[in-house]
Amino acid sequence: MSTMALHIRQSLNVATILQTAVNEVRQFLNCDRVLIYKFAPDMSGTVVVESLAEGWPPALNSTIKDTCFGQNYAESYKAGRTQVVDDIYTAGLSQCHIDILVLFDVRASLVVPITQENNLWGLLCAYHCAEPRKWRSYEVDLLNQLATHIAIAIQQSELYQQAQVEIRQRQQIEDQLKASLKEKESLLKEIHHRVKNNLQIISSVLRLQSDFIQDEAILSLFKDSQNRIRSMALIHEKLYKSKDLLRVHMEDYIHDLPAGLCPSYRERNGDVELHIEA
Repeated sequence: MSTMALHIRQSLNVATILQTAVNEVRQFLNCDRVLIYKFAPDMSGTVVVESLAEGWPPALNSTIKDTCFGQNYAESYKAGRTQVVDDIYTAGLSQCHIDILVLFDVRASLVVPITQENNLWGLLCAYHCAEPRKWRSYEVDLLNQLATHIAIAIQQSELYQQAQVEIRQRQQIEDQLKASLKEKESLLKEIHHRVKNNLQIISSVLRLQSDFIQDEAILSLFKDSQNRIRSMALIHEKLYKSKDLLRVHMEDYIHDLPAGLCPSYRERNGDVELHIEA
């Protein structure tokens, strides 16, 4: 039992879990067919996995609408009912139920529910097809315990798959945000670049115009305007070249700004000494 449960719960892939379960059960019980039948909300269902002995037709992917099952058996399976049938023709089954079992060549059946939080997920079915069979109590117990392990493994697989989907969705959102931020950063850098260029053009126009000014007072105003524009342009240049648009490296800015302004003041006021304490 421990070895079979370990094999079943080694994988987080639900298809692998179910296939391992039916293979282990058929090998242990030495029966002709073991399958897992998964229910839909309307109590119809599909054979989702099967282990089959040679010589019997497969039932895999068969879809069955069993009206008598929904009426007579579903609630009892939800409550944990186990069906042990040594011979379908002498067990007192309804005719519609016998007709369903005949489709799978069933002569003896052992069926236990797979439930998750009081919800009937499906059935684990062991069938003997060649002849009637007397099921032993330890075989019934084993199948019931395995159904519990299968239900836990399915739940773990579903949680894992859900987590993987959420991780992929978050990764997609993160990638989209990164792409959006990169676009915005490129746009901001382009804006700073253009503003800096435009301010440089204005400064150049002022400098060209100042060549024709003889009045020292007016010339001084032109020079001051040029210096103010140059100081604004320098900020945009620093932002354009910066890897972080939220911050300006103040040490560089404080050294570069006076270095650009001093020549202008030296022309007007003679020698200018620069001392920076920062």
